[in-house]
Amino acid sequence: MGLFGTSGIRGLLDKSLVYLALKVGLAAGKIYGNVVVGSDTRTSSDVLKHALISGLLAAGCRCEDAGIAPTPTIGFVTRKFDAGVVITASHNPPQYNGIKLLNPDGSAFNSYQQRQIEEMILNDSFGVAPWEEIKGSGIQNGVIEQHIERILQDFPAELRLKLVLDCGCGAASAVTPYLLRKLGCEVVEINCYPSGFFPRGIEPTESNLQDLMRATREFDADLGIAHDGDG
Repeated sequence: MGLFGTSGIRGLLDKSLVYLALKVGLAAGKIYGNVVVGSDTRTSSDVLKHALISGLLAAGCRCEDAGIAPTPTIGFVTRKFDAGVVITASHNPPQYNGIKLLNPDGSAFNSYQQRQIEEMILNDSFGVAPWEEIKGSGIQNGVIEQHIERILQDFPAELRLKLVLDCGCGAASAVTPYLLRKLGCEVVEINCYPSGFFPRGIEPTESNLQDLMRATREFDADLGIAHDGDG
């Protein structure tokens, strides 16, 4: 069936992708009892996230919504869960979206885990849990702050660098500017606010980063940093 590519499931937002998110939730919720879900800033991310959460809950899984957060942040918080999910299409244009499934150690699902989900969807081998076995959903607060504090533990001294940062209006907008300032850096921000209408090509290629390159020279910065949609 081949639902999974090199980095999860991706496709243009349409009816089939929304239905697929529901089915992935139903399949994953039958295997994993406690799942955390986050997303990038795409306009369609809430659509897919809530479809997937509906599937997880219908399967009898407990689910926590971590809100907008980069993939590494969801990978970090997944250590407290059986699995994690990120709604993102990474560096693809804004009309695309997708689903990444993560293990508690932050790694992506391996080929066996992917085939397990694919076969359940292909064979329609999942169902809805009895009403008395359906669990609730909740909000997983503070994941960004927790991740920042953990990263800071690896930097005993301030960096004291002058940086230009282009987050592309993706999920890293919620993390990187604050992290770098806590590390003692002076930060010049470009596109560091959440928006699903990416103001530049979201893949961090040379042609898409002309503003960053120009600003790095103009501000005489030590370094320029760019993110894609999910950090």
